[in-house]
Amino acid sequence: AGAGAEPRPLPLMAHLSRVARRIGPDGYDCQHAENMLNAFARLDVLDRPLLEHLAFVTAALPPSTFDAQAAALTMNAYARLLAPGDPLTRRVFADLAARVLPLTPLDSPTAISVILNALAKAEVRDDALLARLADALKAGGVEPEAKNLANIYHALATLHVLDRPLLARLHAVLLARSPKEFDPSEVAVIAWSVAVLQTDQAGGVDWLLQA
Repeated sequence: AGAGAEPRPLPLMAHLSRVARRIGPDGYDCQHAENMLNAFARLDVLDRPLLEHLAFVTAALPPSTFDAQAAALTMNAYARLLAPGDPLTRRVFADLAARVLPLTPLDSPTAISVILNALAKAEVRDDALLARLADALKAGGVEPEAKNLANIYHALATLHVLDRPLLARLHAVLLARSPKEFDPSEVAVIAWSVAVLQTDQAGGVDWLLQA
């Protein structure tokens, strides 16, 4: 409930943090931790003691309790709330990349885009994880929606991921969509990303000119 409230209910959030920090890992499941992190991130409430505690909780939870979306939202919360390069963010990301994501099907373009953007925002370059995310995108399946496609382009450009087969795959997905499906800000993000990544596949300029 707190995540949708205006203005931010800071006394309530402080109380919830105190209560949450008294609960050990046995009292949590993945959904509890994810919901708590997501609420604080959406309200932009930085509570480092809570983040430390939930990092401890997350590391204690069995990997089988996570899906890709839960891992993605956890990473997104730490990336949003903490400064780029923060050691706590790096610790959480390393734990999820080592224990959870290798066992989790990466079949959701939304989850992949959130993970990529969390890496970009936190300025964490994990080449093994990036390679696995790239392989999942190249495998096809469910195509990214317009917003997710723009976010994926932006993250790849920010992290300077020059995976030519992946970029060719994304280019094909992009050309199959009408520019009218994208918001102007998303088109601008794609144009910037294409320039940074120096992708010059046929049809790209024409697509941008139609936007």
